[in-house]
Amino acid sequence: MSDDEYLALRSGILDKMGNVMAITHAPAGICPPIDGPEELDEVIVQALTEAKQIAELTGTDPKLMQAAALRRHNNGMYNAFAEVLERQALSVQHGEPGWYNPSGLVELCNDPHLTADRLNKWLENYREDGEWKPFQCREGKLWRLTRRGMEHGREYPYNLGNGHSEPRISWRESVLYACGLKKYVAPDQTALPARAGQR
Repeated sequence: MSDDEYLALRSGILDKMGNVMAITHAPAGICPPIDGPEELDEVIVQALTEAKQIAELTGTDPKLMQAAALRRHNNGMYNAFAEVLERQALSVQHGEPGWYNPSGLVELCNDPHLTADRLNKWLENYREDGEWKPFQCREGKLWRLTRRGMEHGREYPYNLGNGHSEPRISWRESVLYACGLKKYVAPDQTALPARAGQR
């Protein structure tokens, strides 16, 4: 690349960055004038791309970062798009890999008699060595984590879709081992021992 080509490329990049900087550093509710809709689209594409890159670097949800980028433009249409992105991000969080709701935990147990309701009651009334050591408790109609439950679960705001949210619990599989519904199998154990009376 020649010096002239480099300077022209650099100048073009700086011009585009100047437009982005002017918009992103404008006071809330004030957008500098833009030549036309094509430039605004380029600015939005650039902002969404940067938001995705920042999300990857920081380990946050790209949809939430992109929603924040759209809201900076203070435009009713973009605010509506941002709201959709935020809802999608919350739904992804609700089914995040490695975290399970009670129904998902029941599937991991392979017990046809265990239901999500029974599992919730088991986690609420769990006893160890005769002592009551619950993983969760009722607070009105909601399940809340106990101190012991926080070792294996987390509460997160679940969007009800009507502008309200409520706390929900998602669990790691480790809670099944902690409450005795699953047992660890040693790597050198070739078969589970027979139950008493079945030999």
